Amino acid sequence: MGKAFHKDILHILIAEMLLKDAYLVAKDNAELISKAAIKEFASSFVKLGNINFIKYVRKVILGSGYKIDEELFQMVVSRYIV
Repeated sequence: MGKAFHKDILHILIAEMLLKDAYLVAKDNAELISKAAIKEFASSFVKLGNINFIKYVRKVILGSGYKIDEELFQMVVSRYIV
């Protein structure tokens, strides 16, 4: 299946707040998903997802080739501290 399909599925799951399911799609298809979609997934998960899964999401982000930017890192740290 193509990049567009996985990206569309990821967008739907994020919109419906099914972040655990979105994590599974991103984990299994990280190399097929665009960097913009990975960034959107990471931002949504950091803002709304289970804080205990952040380390797994980090592995998906790094495995996709996307580099964690300063803004995302600050969100993770501030959410983890609170």
